[in-house]
Amino acid sequence: MRPFLACGLAAMVYFLAGPFSSSDGVSAGTAIRLEVSELAYNASLIVEGRVLSAQTVEIEGLVATEYLIEVGETLAGTDLAYRAVCVPGGVREDGSGMLLAGMPMVLPGDTSLFFLTEESSNGLRMPVGLAQGKFDIVLLADGNKRLARDASDVTLINPQTGMVQNSGGRAVYDYAQVRTEIEAGLARKRNR
Repeated sequence: MRPFLACGLAAMVYFLAGPFSSSDGVSAGTAIRLEVSELAYNASLIVEGRVLSAQTVEIEGLVATEYLIEVGETLAGTDLAYRAVCVPGGVREDGSGMLLAGMPMVLPGDTSLFFLTEESSNGLRMPVGLAQGKFDIVLLADGNKRLARDASDVTLINPQTGMVQNSGGRAVYDYAQVRTEIEAGLARKRNR
């Protein structure tokens, strides 16, 4: 029963935090803590790519940001060379807008791994687990890759206990290990 309570709490924070957050930014969102395999299991689209642009748009009266991503690899979902992804929240040129607590920072030039929900009826997607659903890809001097994630604006809830576990924090992950965990999550999804 507690995971359902935690999900309800997370949804309430998600829907209420954006409109009431200050113009100086948002402090934190709340999400269920997800392992990489769970991110993959819950994502309908998983892509690695470079963010080419970001544009604030309005969809049915909601401020959103549309990112154009040059896709390097699609791990789940339809494979496209370029993909426009629209997420709720954004800032207009006049400085007004809406910021959602816990959303990842996405900037043009980022090369990232994204775990995204299915597109809603109005064309919006969400990162699975808020900031947990975006990893920056870092290319090392030796040619190897690492993944870095900044989920410090997310308070994580333990799915078994429903208790606050910790903030997401900043962390570095082994690229090959994350890919193995993604495959495990996708295999579990195929076998459900």
